[in-house]
Amino acid sequence: MIIGNLNTHSIKIGKYSFHEFNYILLSVLIAVSMPFSIQVNSYLIILLSLNWVTEGKWKQKAKLLLGSKYALLWLLFFFFHAISIVYSDNKKEAQFELEKKLSFLVFPLILSTTTFLSKDTLKLILKYFVVSCFCACIICLGNAFLNYFKGDASFFFYHKLGSPLNFHAVYFSMFIGFCIFILINNWFEEHKTLKIYSRIFLIILTCFFITFLLLLSSKTIIVGAFLILTLNVASKILKQKNKWIGISFVFFSLIVISFIIKKTPYINDRFKEIYKENYTVLLQKQDYRNFHFTGGTIRLAIWKSVFDVLDEEKAWLFGVGIGDAQTLLTANYIKKNIYPGDELLGFKGFTHYNAHNQYLQFMITLGLSGFLVFLIILCYSFYIAIKNKETVFISILVLFCAFCFTESVLCAHKGVVFFLFFNSLYCTLYNKNKLPVVTP
Repeated sequence: MIIGNLNTHSIKIGKYSFHEFNYILLSVLIAVSMPFSIQVNSYLIILLSLNWVTEGKWKQKAKLLLGSKYALLWLLFFFFHAISIVYSDNKKEAQFELEKKLSFLVFPLILSTTTFLSKDTLKLILKYFVVSCFCACIICLGNAFLNYFKGDASFFFYHKLGSPLNFHAVYFSMFIGFCIFILINNWFEEHKTLKIYSRIFLIILTCFFITFLLLLSSKTIIVGAFLILTLNVASKILKQKNKWIGISFVFFSLIVISFIIKKTPYINDRFKEIYKENYTVLLQKQDYRNFHFTGGTIRLAIWKSVFDVLDEEKAWLFGVGIGDAQTLLTANYIKKNIYPGDELLGFKGFTHYNAHNQYLQFMITLGLSGFLVFLIILCYSFYIAIKNKETVFISILVLFCAFCFTESVLCAHKGVVFFLFFNSLYCTLYNKNKLPVVTP
């Protein structure tokens, strides 16, 4: 079991070589540090890379790499980013952006060319990730209660809830959604063998994460996570030949979700924005002076700017390059009088915003060619997940794809490390071309 018996899946040191043990330890620590310090997380990734370099075994690694379509696709994608430096005017910015994309290389390359990974190792990593996220939630709730007693209840919601860890609410929501998927899947796999106190603990922990997800108030993640969760649970019940129970569960879940959203004031206000926003007026405008933006309308205005830049630069095939994308977007925002902010009042405005859509972010930087490579990577990941009936992997892929419509997920450390790390773990585990594990 992932949660409940913390001694399960413990590491037997004698079974592994020095470097293999380091891989497991560092992978666990990377998972544990994700909700916390970006700096510590980065140092751990560097240590993982150093362990890979000092291990040697280059011939074996070369064979493993050539046998991993997943890793080769990411190498190709990174190459597309590197090539775009050539046609970027701002070389310094392009080099800086390329450094931020090193995760596209590190995790697929390291994990696909090593032999330490097994189902037990993956379960161990997932277990400690859930524990770490739980600790992060407790810290944030503790801070919220402290502020509540001072007369400010706003720290229980959205960005303020994750503020003690400087954790963006939407990215935090993605982490919590993943934890919920892990726990629900664990329940269906092992609940029959669990003792009663372990079952109760698992239910309480799942309810805790669901509550915390609602408090984070991310519209995309809440809707996506609950729909995925509802369909997953219903499908598992249907497999047990209780069709009416499954259908009833789906309808009951949708009613409960709707009730919670409608009756929780802050969450309800967040969702009201969706149907109160005047998208038609925004689409007709070319000058946004004094226009009141909401979360939805600012995104739509930004997406319009992406297409405008691609048209103006005639860059549909290869994009404008990773060095010039933000400069050209910002220039387009300024031309349309999108709110630039006010330094005296401390308002940042919107002119520094990226595409706020990962698909369009790749479109503007790499054009249709890079965008298609990214889609192929996603399709291959889905192929691996579906072929091996990995429910948790399928769930997080669907949630990630939905998240990519509203955020440039792979432009932020929390997003790129989370996705590349766990996606690489799953795809590597089920790579049928891997060499057999070499025992010391």
